[in-house]
Amino acid sequence: MPRTHRRHRVAEMNVVPYIDVMLVLLIIFMITSPLLVQQVDVQLPSINLGTKPVPTEQGTVVMFSVTETGEILRQNETLPISVEELHVYLDKLAKNERFGQLQFYVKGDAKAPYTKIVELIGLLKSKNISEVGLLTQTR
Repeated sequence: MPRTHRRHRVAEMNVVPYIDVMLVLLIIFMITSPLLVQQVDVQLPSINLGTKPVPTEQGTVVMFSVTETGEILRQNETLPISVEELHVYLDKLAKNERFGQLQFYVKGDAKAPYTKIVELIGLLKSKNISEVGLLTQTR
């Protein structure tokens, strides 16, 4: 009687389809993530002096915008924030242990009322924020 060898089936998982799906998801996220960043359209005043670029490290920059109508916007939000909400927001930031490492900037529209920008800077100074940067464009 001839001997027959039984073949054992290999029980391996085929991961190629999973890799294909992950690559497709990666491409989708790479395309859509830049579209998620919203910015407030503010016409910055321009100056002739050389300016330093604003650092872009996530979580270290706190940006406020003053629109042409005098509304204050926080970071890149599209809804204005009231002075009371701003007080609450700054008090919450002051409780953070990294508060001393935060850098505060104000983007004031070229046509914004000067008093609104000064009031915002005064409010920041009243919360013990000694250094506030004003953003401009170079000509």
